[in-house]
Amino acid sequence: MREYLAVEARLRYVRLGRKGGIDQDMASAVALSRGSYCWLFSGDDYMQEHALARVLAEIEMEPDLLLFRHWNCLYDMTPVNEHPVLQSSKDVAFDLSNEGERLKYFRNAVTSEAFFSFMSGLVFRKSLWEKLPLKAEFIGSCWSHAARFIELMAEGFLIKYIHHSYVLRRGDNDSFMDRGVVNRYRIAIEGYHRIAQYFFGARSEEAFHIRRVIRNELPLRYFIYAKYMTRKDPKIESIEVLNHIAKLHFSDFSIRNLSSYLTIRLLPALLCEWCYLSYRRWIRPA
Repeated sequence: MREYLAVEARLRYVRLGRKGGIDQDMASAVALSRGSYCWLFSGDDYMQEHALARVLAEIEMEPDLLLFRHWNCLYDMTPVNEHPVLQSSKDVAFDLSNEGERLKYFRNAVTSEAFFSFMSGLVFRKSLWEKLPLKAEFIGSCWSHAARFIELMAEGFLIKYIHHSYVLRRGDNDSFMDRGVVNRYRIAIEGYHRIAQYFFGARSEEAFHIRRVIRNELPLRYFIYAKYMTRKDPKIESIEVLNHIAKLHFSDFSIRNLSSYLTIRLLPALLCEWCYLSYRRWIRPA
């Protein structure tokens, strides 16, 4: 860090006395910032060429929040595919103070990144962030930053979606995976179900779309893999937790959700192992 500081006078290095967890540490980073806008980055995500120039041009228009796509990469940062966010194939803005536009935004959401899950894909006005304090109810959930922006929708803000990828996101290096696959799924499912119910009520259209995008990200084959892992490593991967989050995940009534839930509950772990290994051998390489 001394070498970097010697080269770039605008760089500030701040070392906290102890870790506060992702929720509190992100809030601390924003509090320490001096600019009008903030762009929080995971430690191993890469900024694409021309990304900073585009962001600087966009914030001249003074949006409250910029949202853009990213490339999913292998561990060595080889790009694999662009991650979807909204159904729109062009740049589009939404005034979230308008109920009609807000519902349109929710209906167009494809993944949880539309609901601010990926911090490296967000550039936001610092004064917007500071309108609300860190909510104690979501500290430790890993999603307090997302909860903050979703709560701010009630007051309304202008969000600009850019249909272009400006970040390379390293794969096979998920920091939330330190306690296993099942727990990683639990963090996403419980966290976003709780956000949906807390701010909108479980029966609202907004809550339904939040649950829908989580199912988009964690389809049935992911749960088959998770059940395989409960057989492979039962000390880490809990079948009880898996059954609990499967019930939660597929709770919206439809034939598809019901059949997915029954598949997870009734399909023997041995068959899940066969399904997963067959997928690895025959489908994934293609």
